[in-house]
Amino acid sequence: VYSKSSQKKMDFVLDENNTLHVELLSEISNGGDLLKKVIQSKISCCLINAELLVDLFHVKIAALKAVQSEKRQQMRAKAVTTEIMCNLASSGNISTSLKQFGLDNETKQLLVVFINTTNQDIETVL
Repeated sequence: VYSKSSQKKMDFVLDENNTLHVELLSEISNGGDLLKKVIQSKISCCLINAELLVDLFHVKIAALKAVQSEKRQQMRAKAVTTEIMCNLASSGNISTSLKQFGLDNETKQLLVVFINTTNQDIETVL
């Protein structure tokens, strides 16, 4: 559950074949439930605790690196969305990245990241 008045959307072209879709949600009240959906692979997006990000540029670079790693078949993670999380942390370690930038029950601002989705409505995901 989130406040619809606090929802903001942005799109960025990563390269000729990939587009990054980002939505910022505020006043999140179900972080634990969302985390369960991510773990169970019911959500095909990247959920980032927005309170820990200084600039969206960091997410754009992490997404571009993830897309490039996928093209080269050199991903550390099984999914591009998880690879984005890996690229956010300086260590590049999957579990460290998920703990550091992932959401928890206390998360109030959430950045939802999609790669190459068309007309993906945030309500159908969350």
